[in-house]
Amino acid sequence: MRGCPTDPRAQNSASNYTFLVGSGFLCDPGDSAICPAVVKSENGDSYEMSGAGTLNTQSKSVQAAETFTHKAANGNVLETEVWIVSDLVSFDSYGIAPGALMSRERSFGPVLLGPKRLPMSLRSMPTGGLAVFRIRFLPMWGAAKTAVLQVNCTLGNMPRERSVEGIRLAFEVMVASFLKS
Repeated sequence: MRGCPTDPRAQNSASNYTFLVGSGFLCDPGDSAICPAVVKSENGDSYEMSGAGTLNTQSKSVQAAETFTHKAANGNVLETEVWIVSDLVSFDSYGIAPGALMSRERSFGPVLLGPKRLPMSLRSMPTGGLAVFRIRFLPMWGAAKTAVLQVNCTLGNMPRERSVEGIRLAFEVMVASFLKS
């Protein structure tokens, strides 16, 4: 799974980030090992997720457009459609990683720098971090579900205990409460 935000220094304020989850320039065409991002349950079901968005760490606001496919262990599609981010729970930045995309032989942004024509824009840089979102799955059929999604991007100066890149998904159980009269 690839899901890395870009450094906010050249964006509107020091608290704005753009992020990708299993999509965009992070993906190699035809390489399904990286994109979309996949999370599997103990029973073998999987959620394939991709999308992009922006987050603001100061206001804890987030906007994102995402898609998902829920598959059974045997590969049958159970549901598909969109997921939306309802809240940014937290974001812990690991800092920028200026050489990250160049090491993958990719260009990021417009070519801006003179005769050497460096393939990376100085306006934004890949940034590692752990983002935690509260999300809602809105399937084409069936009821909406709420979950907590963790996206860990292992660029920058990440702690050793967070050295595995990927996503985690935990569904929230809706409990109905009844009032006595």
